[in-house]
Amino acid sequence: MARTRATLLDHCYQVALWLAFQGLRFYWFARRPRDHGPLVVIWFENRVLLVRHSYKAHRSAPVGAMRKAETAVMR
Repeated sequence: MARTRATLLDHCYQVALWLAFQGLRFYWFARRPRDHGPLVVIWFENRVLLVRHSYKAHRSAPVGAMRKAETAVMR
């Protein structure tokens, strides 16, 4: 497969995404948002379900996010 050279538009997208990410990092640092969500551990036949994300080097248990109207209830 032949490699194509990056165009000026490609470089502009890269710079724009990098700047947007830096802005989000500053926002997260300034606001210090707290994420609360359910952590799910599924154990079946002596095996545990883990998730491997493309953006993390390690595996973790599946988690979710809670909406403002939801509450954490243990059952």
